[in-house]
Amino acid sequence: MQEEIERCWAARAAQARALMTAVEQGVEAGRPADVLVTTEYRKRREWGARDRRLLSRLIFGALRWRGWLGRFAEHGDRVLIGAYLLESDTPHPIIEWMIRAMGENPARLPLVGQASLEDKATVVGALFHRGERPSWRILTPDWFAPTLAVPPDTDSNIHFRRCIETFQRRPPLWLRTIRISANELRNRLATLGIGVDSSSPLAGAVAVPDDRPNLKELEKILCPCFEVQDLASQCVAVAAAPAAGESWWDLCCGAGGKSLHLAALGAKVQATDIRRSALHEAHRRFRRLGETRIKTNLHDGTKPLPGRTTFDGVLVDAPCSGTGNWSRRPDARWQTHPDQIRYYAHVQAKLLENAALHVRPGGRLVYAVCTLTRPETVETAEEFTQRHPLFEPEPVPHPLVEGAPHWPIWIWPWQGPCGGMFIARWRNRAGG
Repeated sequence: MQEEIERCWAARAAQARALMTAVEQGVEAGRPADVLVTTEYRKRREWGARDRRLLSRLIFGALRWRGWLGRFAEHGDRVLIGAYLLESDTPHPIIEWMIRAMGENPARLPLVGQASLEDKATVVGALFHRGERPSWRILTPDWFAPTLAVPPDTDSNIHFRRCIETFQRRPPLWLRTIRISANELRNRLATLGIGVDSSSPLAGAVAVPDDRPNLKELEKILCPCFEVQDLASQCVAVAAAPAAGESWWDLCCGAGGKSLHLAALGAKVQATDIRRSALHEAHRRFRRLGETRIKTNLHDGTKPLPGRTTFDGVLVDAPCSGTGNWSRRPDARWQTHPDQIRYYAHVQAKLLENAALHVRPGGRLVYAVCTLTRPETVETAEEFTQRHPLFEPEPVPHPLVEGAPHWPIWIWPWQGPCGGMFIARWRNRAGG
């Protein structure tokens, strides 16, 4: 009997090694880890739900802690074991089997999922026999700290540390309610035995734990009454604050999440993107919800619209390095390079220049990026302001924090917890 159990655990460990190898190779080639994992799961239908939960925890944990654990190709099972110890508080027989197979004593390597970075560093030091704890600074690439935007009157070292602490935790999945209140969605989820956060800093936002059920199956039961949208992303439309009946242009609409939110707040939206695949996904989402206030077109946002149409508001949800989403996409931090930051800043400036042509007098221009680097945020916004004196920075209330209106707005990852987001809003004073 014990031999059969041992064979089962050995087979599960082999599954984890095979998946980790495939994902690590794909990530180093520049592919997103979530796409790689989904692709591997489709190839292996024999892996059940519990297998996939364990495998996902190991894979994304290994990527999240790569600065400490190193590459699987170099360190093997120690990377997978370390990922589980750092992410979990509940023992798992397969992990204990892997520890013993490595010649280690499981009791010497405690589970520290909720512990401090210092305690986690102690476990990593013991696992790799380094004799001292690794620095928390190496959990991100060395170029990140010098480019990180730091609020005025804030200690840069403390701010950097707080960002890393948030990056190293798996965030919840945020939902935005559709045609029902957040309390009603919570109640519906509770009847299905799904626990959610009892409070939310934003109306209509509900956080679901990361061990959530299958969302497609959930929607079949509850009907389309929610959209998956990170809390930081929800803050963008709230900060834009469109009035009912206003016309808005979302010139980099992507899969349409912010267009849907603008429409839900009463705006008529022209949604464009340069990518056909993104517009296809946006169409699917709009049809699913029966949303008729959004019109879509394939268009390059750096070029003027035909006829120089003007709008009450233009949203520039620009492509960026995405450093604000490193807690959700741990692989991205190892795929991003400083030259990409400069490239994105150049594109963002071109998008803002074109967007300004389409804001009618008295209208608003909103710039949003899910990154925390200075060149893509405050520097881009300040340079635009200097070049366009008729566009006046417009302070707005912070969607998550009480206080006086401010310009610009930062959504820091620990405020959800969620992704990070920079939001700046201007008003066109031409003709005023």
